[in-house]
Formats: sequence, structure tokens, C-alpha cells
Amino acid sequence: MNPVLFNDLDCDFACHFHSLRKELLSGTLYFGNTEKSRYLVNKWIEEDKLYPKTHMPQRNLRAVFNKEKSKIKWKALPVEYCMIYDSRSRYNVSPVIEHFQLSRRYKGSKSRKPQRVVNESLTGIQEFCKSKRICLLGNANSILDKKKDIDSFDVVGRMNRGTPRGKEAFIGSRTDILFLSTHMAGENIRNSFNPRFVVWMTVCNRLASSWVLKNAIQNPMQDWDALYKKLSINPTTGLMALNFLLKHIDFKSLTIYGFDFFATKTWYNTRIDSGQKHSGKKEKTLFMKMIKDRPNMKLL
Repeated sequence: MNPVLFNDLDCDFACHFHSLRKELLSGTLYFGNTEKSRYLVNKWIEEDKLYPKTHMPQRNLRAVFNKEKSKIKWKALPVEYCMIYDSRSRYNVSPVIEHFQLSRRYKGSKSRKPQRVVNESLTGIQEFCKSKRICLLGNANSILDKKKDIDSFDVVGRMNRGTPRGKEAFIGSRTDILFLSTHMAGENIRNSFNPRFVVWMTVCNRLASSWVLKNAIQNPMQDWDALYKKLSINPTTGLMALNFLLKHIDFKSLTIYGFDFFATKTWYNTRIDSGQKHSGKKEKTLFMKMIKDRPNMKLL
């Protein structure tokens, strides 16, 4: 994503420190256009000349930083700015700058190979949904304004962490399809939703848990690509779910709740999307175009 933190960063030097070992990671470094910044760089060059073969430049930088940090103004970068692609942190936050560790190939260390969702067949879910009344539930906070008889629909689709537990009067209790784009363990999926089908919506399979890789259906990757080209930014799970139903499911009717395109936060999050990851304005325009002139569809 756009590294907006650098726009107003007031310091000589910034880097990320590994949370457990407090190790300085040199994958992403910020140097201000200052005399003290240049002083630090020159000291780093001197240290590299002293230890050209025995120490990595990252280790030399850490040695210099430890000696000189009291003389400069420095700040720690958040993990989003130095994200190792297979780090556990990748499941909890969205990276701004991501590192794919090509060096591992030359050091002979092991890296996690990209995995694919096993099930690419849509036959089962297509047969289940054919000619049925489907309800698709978004997670906008406004969905909790009024009580609704959601379980009266033939098929109920939810997404991500929008579990119905404790909110059944507003969003029903049954989950037939879980549209998923975030890391969630199999046990959590079963306990929170117990869905008949899970559809993995994104092309980013490194976010998928091992259970999802084995049990979910893969939303066709070309569908994600097509939406990305139209938006020039990542599509939301909600837009991908609508696209999936329109393109692959022969339904009788589709009723949609809980979509306000980031006018409010989701009911389980504390912050409205910043606009760096998704575009509510672009999605609303495309969404309305997709459901226009379809009498068997309504957005409530």
C-alpha cells in the first residue's frame, strides 16, 4: 500500500525491530535528509569496511545504531512496513511493504511454499443454490438497526468475521455459505458459523488456514483479477461475493443487507476502512451497476 507514514516522518532514521528478539531488520529503512542521518550512514560504511566478510551489513548497522542512537532522532517502524511474507503477523495486519525473502534460496534455508485451495469445483454449491432465495449479509454496523427474519431464506451467506452468535434477531442464526478472505482456523469457523460451504474469495492464499486450504472452495482467481482491473484497488469480500453469486449461481432471488460501502464501520471493527486497502466510492458505483435492472435482486 501507499507508505503514507513516510510523508510526515520527523526523524533522522527509522526501521523495524523484530518484536521478540528486538532485532533491527534492514529490509525497510528510512533515512531523513539530515546531517545526523548522513552521520549514521557514514558510520555504517566504516563498520562495513571493518567487517566486510564476517558480518552482514544488517548486523553492522545494528552495531552502529547501538553506539550512536543517543546522538540521532530515531523511530521504530510498525511491522506493516517490514512484513515478512510468511510471518504470523501477516494474518493480523495488512502489509504496506512486504518482503518475499529471495535470499533464502541462496542461504539454503526453508521457506513456506505457496499453497492452493484444493477444491476448485463449483458444482456442489451451484446445485445447492439453484433456483433458491438467497440472502447475502454484509457486516456494516447498520445491519443491526432492525430485527429481520433472515433464517426464512433458503440460503444464507455471510462473510469473514460476521458471526451471528448473540445477534440472531438481526442477522439470523444459520450460515449456508461463508465467503472468507481473512485468516480463520477451522475450529473457529465450525464453532462460529458451522457453514455448509466455505468459499475462499481472494488470490492471497498465504492468509488461508490449513483447514481452509483443504476444505474451502476457491473463488476463481480470474474473477478477482477482473474486479481488480475495474477498481484499480483490492475488491472487498462483499463485492467478490456478489460477483460470485451473479456469475456462477442460478438463484431465484437475491436479497442483500449490511452494505453501506464504508459509510460506517463494520459492527465488529473499531475503525472505518482508511481507503488504502479498498475504495468504498468505486465499489458503490460498480455494485449498483451490477445489480441494476435485475428485478430479482434488492439491496436493503
